[in-house]
Amino acid sequence: MGTILELRNISKSFNSGSNTIVVHDNFNMTVDSGEMVAIMGKSGSGKTTLLNIIAGIDYPDSGEYIFDGNKINLKNTSDGVKFRCNNIGIVLQHFALINDFTVEENVNVALWETKLSSKDKKTKVESILKKCGIYDLRDKTPASLSGGEKQRVAIARALVGEPKLLLADEPTGALDSETENEIMALIKTLNKELKTTVILITHDKEVSDLCDRTVVLKKH
Repeated sequence: MGTILELRNISKSFNSGSNTIVVHDNFNMTVDSGEMVAIMGKSGSGKTTLLNIIAGIDYPDSGEYIFDGNKINLKNTSDGVKFRCNNIGIVLQHFALINDFTVEENVNVALWETKLSSKDKKTKVESILKKCGIYDLRDKTPASLSGGEKQRVAIARALVGEPKLLLADEPTGALDSETENEIMALIKTLNKELKTTVILITHDKEVSDLCDRTVVLKKH
């Protein structure tokens, strides 16, 4: 199967006034390609910081980040954007959809930076909309969608570029329990069908139990 991601002795701290807050201290984690891993931990344990480091949104103070066999050493925001565009899809708790865009247009946004033709983009978008069960909603705008439908759009947008890794930050946090189950079933299905590695943050043990394993972060 192989390793898709390895964090070696990652340390990260922030300054707060005269204090230094240590978020991660020599943290290590390895994720195999195709795995579905939950990250849990109390508030302040560094879950979102860790996700941001993996996504290339934030950078560790020290340590090594190996992604798909390559050492990642991002210098600026532009480097991070390029890295995510080629490798990582992100799903957030509150969807982050563009209200004036249709479902199809919201998903197509993720392909703007690619060199695909308009025809190829449309083919990719239609394919992922079908996989996510929302092809019939392609001409709707977010205002007319339920929370579960919005999250399906967000998942489709994150996966349309066929990333190697899907990062999900509390993907069911804004949903009722029935819809949560539907969204988790979808993520699990896409994880298996597309062989996309998934790392998700959750406070919900029912959600983490659906993953292959759980990494619990400790607060420093």
